[in-house]
Amino acid sequence: MRKLSLKIVTMALCMMMLFTLTAKNTNAKTASGYYSTDTSVCTTFKKKGRKLYVKNVKGRSIEYCKTNNINRMKKVGRYKVFKVSKKCKYYLTSVSSDGRRLFDSTYTQRIKYKKITSTIKDIRKSGDWNCGLIVVVKKGYVTKIMMIYS
Repeated sequence: MRKLSLKIVTMALCMMMLFTLTAKNTNAKTASGYYSTDTSVCTTFKKKGRKLYVKNVKGRSIEYCKTNNINRMKKVGRYKVFKVSKKCKYYLTSVSSDGRRLFDSTYTQRIKYKKITSTIKDIRKSGDWNCGLIVVVKKGYVTKIMMIYS
């Protein structure tokens, strides 16, 4: 009798563990912060629905930092998929004058998404000039996409 109850308890525990492993959420949130890349190395910059796909050429990765500080950048890989917020805004801005910040927050001008994609296509064609892209993520969603001219 004791062996039978022990088998039933172990079987129940195994089933519970199996259900907890299969019911686990696999969609991880993107860490909040600033993701930066150059438009000259960006091969894919597409928005499909509410997802933004960014891919760089081999050897060049997307950089990440928690705050608006250029000295604390970390490489996170060359391919990233972002969830875009419904209230995502697009800006044109310049490089910070002090050299420590990613962008100058005092000068920002609103632009359309189409302007960003057309600029990336022009840079790929000519290759004469370059600008940066910064994706601002808060709570797993993209809230701002900034194009930076130097």
